[in-house]
Amino acid sequence: MAAILVAFDGSDSGNAAFRWAVDEAALRGWGLCLVAVAEPVPVTNARVDAQYQRRMSEQAGARLAEAAARAEGRGVPTEVHVLSGHVADALRDLSRTFHLAAVGRTGASGLGQRVFGSLSQALSTHAHCSTVVVPADWAGPGPGAGGRVVAAVRASGDGHVAEAAAEAASARARPLLLLTAERRPAAQSGEDDGGAAPSGAAPAQGAGSDGPSLARALRERYPGLELSVESAAGPAARAVAGAVGAGDLLVVGSRGHVGLAGLVLGSVSQPLVRDAPCPVMVVSGALRIS
Repeated sequence: MAAILVAFDGSDSGNAAFRWAVDEAALRGWGLCLVAVAEPVPVTNARVDAQYQRRMSEQAGARLAEAAARAEGRGVPTEVHVLSGHVADALRDLSRTFHLAAVGRTGASGLGQRVFGSLSQALSTHAHCSTVVVPADWAGPGPGAGGRVVAAVRASGDGHVAEAAAEAASARARPLLLLTAERRPAAQSGEDDGGAAPSGAAPAQGAGSDGPSLARALRERYPGLELSVESAAGPAARAVAGAVGAGDLLVVGSRGHVGLAGLVLGSVSQPLVRDAPCPVMVVSGALRIS
């Protein structure tokens, strides 16, 4: 059975990601995997470390069990895991076998906020599946109730982003807006390519090189889909941010880099993941949605 991987720490943002994932899983007939990770502490006393890990694991296990009962009450098969290690590494490795991952945009206060703040960025950049980043104050609507799906796509190379957005819109019976932006030189735009395909890159299979061609291909595949295409005017991130509301789902691409640069997305995607009022699906190159 397809399933969604959910990073759950019991915080407001963790609960927002959980609520989104339960709605999504119920809509699609998928399962959930709720994961909490007890990170190591910088102590040299093995006994203190063992006691800390045991206490953290017990607390996390209780939170996961309560959340799993809520999901099962919605008819969503749910499994839970408490792991030890570094949270971003553990979730990235687990993401290999999941269709989607869901994470809150910020976590608990203090250290938890720094860990989950960086987690949403690291996971959306490096996960092996697409990742949905959910704002801590997100309250719905759930899939199938209002809103629309908005896909921020470049003129070429983002066919996989448009495909993921069309599939999500079709599943929800929501309209889809393809918001296209031509790639401009950084000196002219003041932004980097924000996830645009490298110069000369080929479009995704079956996709054309512009918005109308993408739309034609998607209409053929999803004949009942209500789809429109608009061109972004001005800086892409600003145009996309102005096109979405709290009830929407925003879909963007990820062009993560290795090393330290991999902790950030392009200058277009990064502020949207950080500040958008709605859940943001960051589509990986290895698309596994349907």
